Amino acid sequence: MTSTIAGGRLLHSLRIGQFISRWSMPAFEPHDYLDLAGDLAGRSNDAAFRSAVSRAYYAALLASEAVAKKRFGISCKAGDHEGFWIELRSKLRLVGDIGYSLRQLRNHADYHLNFVPNEGWSECAKGSVGRAKELFGWLASADDAARLADRQRRDKERAVKNYYERQNPVRPTLGRPKPKE
Repeated sequence: MTSTIAGGRLLHSLRIGQFISRWSMPAFEPHDYLDLAGDLAGRSNDAAFRSAVSRAYYAALLASEAVAKKRFGISCKAGDHEGFWIELRSKLRLVGDIGYSLRQLRNHADYHLNFVPNEGWSECAKGSVGRAKELFGWLASADDAARLADRQRRDKERAVKNYYERQNPVRPTLGRPKPKE
């Protein structure tokens, strides 16, 4: 059993998810991470810049996973972000490439404390936010393209069906024909 403090009260629940669903909290928006990353990139210390890189990456990951799950049935397995990006590259090349590069930067920002990019963490943070925004744009374009492709497929199916119906009209019969006398 875990304990959580919310609204000044101690709440006991088996899982935090039960607490969230019980109070009908809205789903988390990946774009909120991107906004936070932008705010952090505007600060003036390496901790904020590294955090900006990390938040930009997770915004990209969460948004990409939502689209990938919906369109292709691809999801990110726990601990296998690299595998997710590689698989997504086979479907949405540019999105997969951007996500993969953001992941590499995030790994440096979070795990390699002695690493300093050539351009410095400040520019790296701003660049990560910019790349994540670009990725969001490509995801929107891909979703629009997928909807257009679905509509074109349905229109083609409808046209083929109409063609065959015109070629082979079905004449309704009103019961059995009467025998000739």
